[in-house]
Formats: sequence, structure tokens, C-alpha cells
Amino acid sequence: MLLDNQPNFKNESTDLFAKKEEPSINTDILPASSITYPAMNDLFGEVISEKVDLASPLFYGDNDDILAQGAGMFNGSKFPGEKGLCIIGGHNRPMFGRIYDLVIGDQFTINTHYGSFIYEVIENTIISAEDNQFLLDRMNQREEPQALLYTCFPLEAIGWAPERVIVVGRQISVPIIDETK
Repeated sequence: MLLDNQPNFKNESTDLFAKKEEPSINTDILPASSITYPAMNDLFGEVISEKVDLASPLFYGDNDDILAQGAGMFNGSKFPGEKGLCIIGGHNRPMFGRIYDLVIGDQFTINTHYGSFIYEVIENTIISAEDNQFLLDRMNQREEPQALLYTCFPLEAIGWAPERVIVVGRQISVPIIDETK
């Protein structure tokens, strides 16, 4: 037998958001090397929209345990502030379904331990849960920082739902993370 003991994969997390980092001197550009990036399951921020009374903790990863506690960032996407698409999902109940009421021009904020990022809604739609092409088309965008928020639809659904509410925002605040530094 190659292994005498089974590996122990604990779902431990760190609250990076409680340890907010001081911004760099140049507040327009944030070097990626100055950021403590979260590990899987870490709490590293919050998603806020005053318009729809949304305030959800933000974790790195999107497994069932994380989504039971708040919003989760898909680990194959960009981080808030990086050029490209940051994908964040949450359960429609009790709170994340409120994104349904965000319309084009509204704003939402992603506060992280390394900065606060304001997004203006540029798209609000409902897609099939099976529509992978929608995400693939947007994930290739690398010109500007964007965030995609999603939740199950219909909003009354409990368990699996056939559709997703999608809200896409483009970042309208600084800093922008420079991944080359």
C-alpha cells in the first residue's frame, strides 16, 4: 500500500477581510505582487449594493459549503480589480437573488482586503443554466476589469433551478491591478 493514512483535506479558511491591507502609494495601479491572494475557502471581501440591500460575504471558491455562508468567487476567474472577468455566484435565498433588481446604470461594490472596487451594471439578463457559451464569450475579454454576479432563477426555486440571473458590471473605480508587477 502506497499510503498508510488517508489524506486529510480540511475546509479551513482564513478571514483575510479582517486584515485589510494598506493601499500602495500610487492608488491608480496596484501591483499584483503586493497582494496577499486568498486560498480556497478564504473570506476575502464582501459584495454590496445599497440599491437592493445586498451585503454578502465573499469567499474564494464556490463549493456548497462556501455558498451556504455567502457569495463565492469562481476560482477560474480574475480577481476583483484585475483586467478580465471576475465571476461571483450566490444562492438566490436569502440574499443574492436581490441582484435580479439591478438594472443597467446601477452600481455595486466589491470590497476586498486589498481594495474596494465599484462596478456599473452594463448587462442584466436571464440565461439557461446550461448556457456555457455565455460565460466563455465574456471570459475572453481582457480589456477592462469586469464582474459577473449570478444566482439561480426563478428566485423562488429551492434546489436546482433551470435558469440563472446574470448581472455584469464594468469597474469604474481605481485601483486596477497590474498583473505584471
